[in-house]
Amino acid sequence: AKAALVAGDFDAAAGKFSEAKAMAQKHGDAAGTLSGAKGTATALMRAGQLRAAVSELESVVDLAVSEGDSSVYGMLGDAHTDLAELGKAGAYYDKCLAMD
Repeated sequence: AKAALVAGDFDAAAGKFSEAKAMAQKHGDAAGTLSGAKGTATALMRAGQLRAAVSELESVVDLAVSEGDSSVYGMLGDAHTDLAELGKAGAYYDKCLAMD
């Protein structure tokens, strides 16, 4: 998945990261689930599919909070910045900083 991301094949990367997330969920692996979701969202963001990336990240935000992973909030802030939704972006950045 990372190789596809580096190569610029964002659709393939998103698919592979999504598969990894599904396998992690099946095995109850919270860290793997988060990693897969963040990889999927990164690929979607690089492909310009910002709304899809936001949806992917929002699907794991509660898990991220329970795992103490503030990066999902930071990524949500980045996506909303790119969407020119600066109020939402600021709120997510504040949540990210509050966790760190």
